[in-house]
Amino acid sequence: MEISAESIAGSLDKGRRVKANSYTACCPAHSDKSPSLSITQSADKVLLYCHSGCRQDDVIDALRSRGLWPDKQEQKALTTEEDKWNEAYISAYLQARAMGVPPSTKQEQRYRNAMSAKHYPYTYEELEYANLWCVTYRDNTKKGYTPTPEEDAKFRKYSDLCYREGVAYAQ
Repeated sequence: MEISAESIAGSLDKGRRVKANSYTACCPAHSDKSPSLSITQSADKVLLYCHSGCRQDDVIDALRSRGLWPDKQEQKALTTEEDKWNEAYISAYLQARAMGVPPSTKQEQRYRNAMSAKHYPYTYEELEYANLWCVTYRDNTKKGYTPTPEEDAKFRKYSDLCYREGVAYAQ
């Protein structure tokens, strides 16, 4: 079964095109009077996000019940890149919780979606190391330490990872 953002939006209440490859419609997972479901076509994938907070699994189950989403047996296995991001989202969420930092709504949503995929690429220890490295780097530079270009590059790499995963390294 081939699915597209356009066909899903066209089959749901108040479905309309917002811009190229992006649509909105009423979410089928809850009673919705105004469109809260974002539907985006990204290459060969359809991305769904309910702005009212519905879990992605619930939205997909509702689409399946309407015949707009393939059964689980028909779905392709997750790619390595998807696995990597899912693990990073889970690790970032768990790390934030362990540090006592309340996760953002975006982190909560990413965590729930990643948990439903059940694949985890970055380990908790890898994200914890990147986070601690950034904290140490920042503290040392505040105290007057001049980092090497290699340390600067490593900081940028790790801080980008922490930012992408929603891990706050400021303590």
